[in-house]
Amino acid sequence: MKKAVLIILGVFSAEFAFSQKGEHTLGIQFGANASKVKQVGVKDKYETKVFPLGGVFYDIALSKRLGISTGLQVRTFEENRDYRFFDYSPFHGENVLKYTYLDLPLNLMVNFNFRETQAWKPYLLFGYNYSRLIYRKTTNLHSGAISKGFTDFHSVWQAHYLHAGLEVHHALSEKFMLAINPGFCFNLDPDSFYNEQHESFVYLKLKFGRRWNRN
Repeated sequence: MKKAVLIILGVFSAEFAFSQKGEHTLGIQFGANASKVKQVGVKDKYETKVFPLGGVFYDIALSKRLGISTGLQVRTFEENRDYRFFDYSPFHGENVLKYTYLDLPLNLMVNFNFRETQAWKPYLLFGYNYSRLIYRKTTNLHSGAISKGFTDFHSVWQAHYLHAGLEVHHALSEKFMLAINPGFCFNLDPDSFYNEQHESFVYLKLKFGRRWNRN
């Protein structure tokens, strides 16, 4: 037992001793996310729709096997809603609502590549994603009335997600890399009134970045 513990400690010590040889990666990302959307006029019925996303990412290698991934991402969502008012309103009836969110993810990266010569290197991502609604636009399909604007900084329209994904890296050269990243974000508070537009979602992203050694 003592020998096994010493071996495990030795492996982790070797990994983190290698952290001085880690890399930084900065780049852009774009893709699409899919989530459930309520169907107008049909109770408890949903359909899956796909929406665009994009942003920047920043990865830091802590060791040969572990790293941290973060960034900023803009994501959109759209749904139709039927509003009924007792008095006249230009938004009475069916409306198209468009939402824009700003996401801030923070993930641990685990490298599953065991061969340095392997062309495509897989990483497991898991962590947390903070999301805030930053822009709303409502268009009435009958009157053509439009209401739009940025949300207040202290707005309660925010959500917290648990994130898991797979990221496969490919070195285009010594300095540039390409990655494919499918994943899933699970809303940690889906029953909140203020989170009804923050559905859990799946996504697929393509990432392109420049790498450099921090030493």
